[in-house]
Amino acid sequence: MTTRTVDGRAPSKPRRRVASVILGIVALAIPLGISTPAWGAETIPSVIASHEANLPPVSAGSANRAWDGPAVAVIDSGVSIHTDLNVAAQVNCTGTGTATDANGHGTGVSGFIGAIDDDKGIVGVAPGVPIYSIRILDAKNRGTPDMFTCAVNWLKANAARYNIRVANLSLGYPGADDGNCGRSNGDLAHAQICDLTAAGIVVVAGAGNSAADLAGTVPAAYDEVLTATNVVNYDGRPGGVGTPNCPGITAPDDRPASKSNYAVSAADRAHTIAANGTCPYTTKKGNGYDFIQSGTSMSSAAATGVVLNCLRPSGACVGKTVPQVLQTAIGQGQAAAANRSRVYAGDPLSQVGNKYFGYFASTVPAGTVPTPTPTPTPTPTPTPTPTPTPTPTPTPTDTTKPTVAITSPVSGATVSGTVPVRATASDNVGVTGVTFWVGTVRVATGVQVLPGVWESTINSTAYPNGSYQATARATDARGNVGVSAALSFRVAN
Repeated sequence: MTTRTVDGRAPSKPRRRVASVILGIVALAIPLGISTPAWGAETIPSVIASHEANLPPVSAGSANRAWDGPAVAVIDSGVSIHTDLNVAAQVNCTGTGTATDANGHGTGVSGFIGAIDDDKGIVGVAPGVPIYSIRILDAKNRGTPDMFTCAVNWLKANAARYNIRVANLSLGYPGADDGNCGRSNGDLAHAQICDLTAAGIVVVAGAGNSAADLAGTVPAAYDEVLTATNVVNYDGRPGGVGTPNCPGITAPDDRPASKSNYAVSAADRAHTIAANGTCPYTTKKGNGYDFIQSGTSMSSAAATGVVLNCLRPSGACVGKTVPQVLQTAIGQGQAAAANRSRVYAGDPLSQVGNKYFGYFASTVPAGTVPTPTPTPTPTPTPTPTPTPTPTPTPTPTDTTKPTVAITSPVSGATVSGTVPVRATASDNVGVTGVTFWVGTVRVATGVQVLPGVWESTINSTAYPNGSYQATARATDARGNVGVSAALSFRVAN
C-alpha cells in the first residue's frame, strides 16, 4: 500500500500544542546492545504467561494456528515490516518521510501485541493479528493534534472494511476528562475517541509513567478508554519470586512499577486494568528482537492483545458494545484473581492507600462450570421404526486453487529501501487474502486496493544486499492456496 495521509495531502500546519509521547519509551532503549536475528527457536516472553495467553483458548507458543479474530490499529511512530509481524498496511499521517517506523517505538509495541506464533522469533499476546500501522509520531516520538485527527479520520473510514476493532494508543499528554466527550472543555481528541468508540472500536491506552493520578493524563483519563497500568511480572507467575531478566531493572516482582500512574476516582477505576510492561522483550526495527525500555506503552500493548482475544469468534466479547467489552476484559482479570490466585501486591484485593492499579489482565474467559442438577430417569418409550429417506447428493467440494501473479516489481529489478509490491489474483469463488514471500518467509500481507489487485510494502533494508526470489500466495474461502511464479530481484541498499 502506498503511504499516504487520509486525503493524500500533508496535514495542515498544527494549530494546537504538540502532544508528545510520555508513556514509557521516548526513544527505543536497547540495554543489552544486541540484536537477536529473525530466525531460530521461538522465545516465549514473560508477557505471555503473565496474561495466561499460554493457556487455552490462546495457547500461545504451542498453537501455531492462524489468527481468526479482528485487526488492530497501532497509532504510533509507525511499524516496520518484520518477518514476525503481520503488518497489513502502513499509513503516514505526519506529512513528512514515509509510513515506516521513524523511531522503533511502534514496532516494539506491535511485537507485544501480536508477534506471529511460528516456532521462531517471539510470540505476542494475540499471535498473528493483522496490524494496521498509522504513523502520527516523528523520530523523537512527537506528534500534533492534526496528525491524530488524520489517524482518526482514516480509521473511521476504513475500520469496517478491514475489520479493525481495536486501536492501541501508547501515547499521551497532560489533560483531563470533562465527562462529556470533550464538549464541555473543547477537547477535540476526546471527541474523536468518542467517535471511534461509538463506531465500535475499542481504544486502549497506557496510564502514564509519572507515579501520579492518571486523571491528569489523556487519553488515559477518558472514561471511554481501557487504561493499562504497569505491574512488574518477570516470570509470568504470581508469588513475587521472579527476578529481573533485563539489565538496569531492580524493581521487585509482582508489584506495581514505581513510575506507573494509577487511578484514584471511582470513574477512573472503572476503566483501569493492570498489565505487564516491565523488561519487555519484543520485535525491533531491522527485523530483530531485544529488550526495550519499560513503561505503560508496553502495558497498553499487552492489554490490547487481551482485548483482541476477547473479540475472537470464541471470545467473551463477541457481540458486545465497547463499554461492555471494557467491563468483560476487566472481569476476566477479576476472575483470574479470584479463581486462580492471579494476584500481586497492591492489587484491588490488597490495595495500598488510594492507588488503584486494577486487576491483572487475563486472556482466559471468566465463568465457572455449573454443578449439574440431577434429573429423574425417564420412563422408556417404544422406539419408532424410522422411515428411510433418500441419501442427499453431496455438494461438490471446491478444490480449485486461485491464480496469482506478482506485477510489481518486475523480474530482475534492483530494489532498495521500502519496496511497493503488487499482485493480481483471481479464483472461481473468490480470493480472501494474498501474502508475499521471500523464499520460505512471509514478508508482507496484501491489502486489496482494487478488485483482484493486492498491494503491500517490503522493507528491503532488513535483508543483506544480494539476490532473492519472491512469490505471492493467494487463498480462497475453502483454504485452497495458489502460488505465483517466482520473481527474481536484487537488493542493493
